Amino acid sequence: MQKLIGGGLVVLACMGGALHLTWQRREGLRTLEQLIAALLLIERELGRGEPDTATLLELAAQSVTGPASRFFCSVREGLNRNAEWPLAALWREAGEALALPPAAKTAFDAAGQILGRYDAREQRKGLHAAAQTLQEVFQSAKEEEKQTSRLTLALGSCAAVFLLVLLL
Repeated sequence: MQKLIGGGLVVLACMGGALHLTWQRREGLRTLEQLIAALLLIERELGRGEPDTATLLELAAQSVTGPASRFFCSVREGLNRNAEWPLAALWREAGEALALPPAAKTAFDAAGQILGRYDAREQRKGLHAAAQTLQEVFQSAKEEEKQTSRLTLALGSCAAVFLLVLLL
């Protein structure tokens, strides 16, 4: 009976680990999707006028949740504390906490280099280009995640069965 209970716990642990990895990847995709939406929101707001950067960051933080919201809040707070610090440095520093693929990180950092530096038209063009690149990365990561999640769950199941056979 103890072996059966132990085997059941091993199966649950393996499947739980596989599900946790799948959940983490999906959270990363949600964060990337929210960052894209926030950049597009900032681009739209720049098209309506030239609001200050702190206002744009506040709007972006309010429009998203989770890590994306924390990112924009962190940059805005850093800007309020250290007005001398360049926005690009604050953006890059806060972006380290985001789990983005390398291509997405490069495009997202480029958006931080542009924001608040040029006139509204140039900022909008740069933000739009960064959002497009992030959208492409998102689409490819989404397709990859579908395949990877199936593989992760299958490997978790096989590992569980293998350990169960070894234990019994």
